[in-house]
Amino acid sequence: MEAKNDLKKIDQAVQQAIGYAETINKSSKYTIKIVVGVAGEEDNGYLISIKYLKNNAWIALQSKGYSLTSIPSKKEVELALEADDATTSVTIPSSSEFIDAALELSNILRFAKIEAPLRPKVIGAIVLAMYQGKIDTTQD
Repeated sequence: MEAKNDLKKIDQAVQQAIGYAETINKSSKYTIKIVVGVAGEEDNGYLISIKYLKNNAWIALQSKGYSLTSIPSKKEVELALEADDATTSVTIPSSSEFIDAALELSNILRFAKIEAPLRPKVIGAIVLAMYQGKIDTTQD
């Protein structure tokens, strides 16, 4: 994985990560097949690019026909290595899981006495704060 502090440097981050992987692949008993490039900054957001080594070429790691745009989970990496075809499987929650989460969130907001018309704004503010890393998500 390589990270850069400017969105415009995403290709540079990926190329450096590939360089690290190829150095390891040439000089050791390990074979690195997945690299991650990250570029950006807090104020402007981030880009993430994941490449997979297939037939001596680095290509985008995909799930369901789409390139991954987030750092893959351990399970997604394991599935990619098992398939060995530059694909993985991203788990998407079922409709019932989304509905259950929405009902639970609604109950929490109701318990906190947040009026119904304000709930979308509160949810938006919480999601934005989490995205920007400005909210403590630990259980305590």
